[in-house]
Amino acid sequence: MTRLQVAPVAFALPPRLDEVDRELEEFVQKTIESGLYGSAREVVREALRLLARRDAAHRPGGLLLEGLDSGEVRERTADDWREARATVRERLARHG
Repeated sequence: MTRLQVAPVAFALPPRLDEVDRELEEFVQKTIESGLYGSAREVVREALRLLARRDAAHRPGGLLLEGLDSGEVRERTADDWREARATVRERLARHG
């Protein structure tokens, strides 16, 4: 029987999942500590929104369809704008 000799192949293994989880956890914690978000849930929700928006942008007419499917259109009231401005001011004050 003839044996073949095979040269070793070098390749980089992906990081272990626990290392990825730790890095993500640290990122989420630093993001919360920055004051821009109040909880891990807010950070994850925003990340998923951004991912969905990016994916929609890659589909033909994706953002248009996303807007059409986003629900009933309603006019913003003065109270809505006051609330939005207060939220922005609060986040800016926490941030710094």
